[in-house]
Amino acid sequence: METLETFLSSNLDRGRTARALQVHPNTVNNRLKRIADLVGLDPGTTSGAAELSAALIARRL
Repeated sequence: METLETFLSSNLDRGRTARALQVHPNTVNNRLKRIADLVGLDPGTTSGAAELSAALIARRL
C-alpha cells in the first residue's frame, strides 16, 4: 500500500518513489509488478493509476 500510495503521489515517477521510500528503483519496479499481478491493474498506466487511485480513496472513506 505504501509503495502504491507513494508512486501515485509521486506522479508515477519510479525514481522519486524509490527515493521517498529509501529503496532501490528495481525494488519499486518489483513491487509495482506484484501489485499488477495481484489486482490485475498496472499502476504504471494512466487507466490503471486512475482506477487504483479511486480504490485508495474509497478505502480511506
